[in-house]
Formats: sequence, C-alpha cells, structure tokens
Amino acid sequence: MCSSPVEVVAASLLANGAPEAIVKTLLYPGLAFSKIEAIVADNEPFAFPNWSNVLKDANMANKGHLQKSMSE
Repeated sequence: MCSSPVEVVAASLLANGAPEAIVKTLLYPGLAFSKIEAIVADNEPFAFPNWSNVLKDANMANKGHLQKSMSE
C-alpha cells in the first residue's frame, strides 16, 4: 500500500486521527512529482493533482482500513 517513507508517516498520522489537511500537505509534493514522471514517461497532458482527491490518489481514502492495517 505505501510505497515511500512519507506515505507510511501519512498513513500513520491519518490512522491516529490527524487532520486530513496535514496528511494532504505531506502527500501533495509526491503526487505532483508522480504526475510529472508520468508526463515524461507516457507523454500525458500536465495537470497538478486535485487537492480534494489527494487521499484517494494516494490510496488512503479509507480511514477504517488504515486503522486496521496500522494495528497489525
């Protein structure tokens, strides 16, 4: 699920009840870089990640799943 140390920290924060704005702020630069990487690799049109979809794009939209996986 998590592919970088930043995503692990973000998942932990989210699972422990941190505000979504903090988690999104942590994840946004990595998602923007991933978009730029996709543009170079696949010649896709450029668009910054949508702020409201940051958690969904990082596969962290389901808080219940995160809390369960963090406790295991």
